Amino acid sequence: MIVGGWNTQKLVKIYDINRKSFKPLESTLYERYASTSVKINNHVYTAGGHRSKSVERLDLNQVDGGWNEVESMKKQRYLAASAVLNGQMCVAGGWHDGGSNIFSSVELYNPVVNTWTIIPSMKTKRFQHALVSYNGWYNKYKCNDKVG
Repeated sequence: MIVGGWNTQKLVKIYDINRKSFKPLESTLYERYASTSVKINNHVYTAGGHRSKSVERLDLNQVDGGWNEVESMKKQRYLAASAVLNGQMCVAGGWHDGGSNIFSSVELYNPVVNTWTIIPSMKTKRFQHALVSYNGWYNKYKCNDKVG
């Protein structure tokens, strides 16, 4: 699935394996550029992006129903990374204000109660990195970081 794009777009496309092509889905509520997304159960969540802390959810069983807004993250983040951690959306790092504020902080979204919680930060500020969860832990892999 592709969500958003360059110059902040509401575009959403999904790849059809049988047709070997992308097909459009309902647009997001907000324009997205450099956001991060995960799939939890039958829902796709997309969070943040350029100058945004908003979060939206798409029910894959009812894609024609469109996106619904859920609780926003605590911080505006773009170029952050996310992974599913114990059934919750974990979002780590990212930046704000053109890179003057790079984050080491990590937030965890619980879809059952629709709340975000700040959890222990990474030791290094990071953006444009990958986040992988395994056995209830998350690991980050750097592409760009800034010690500070």
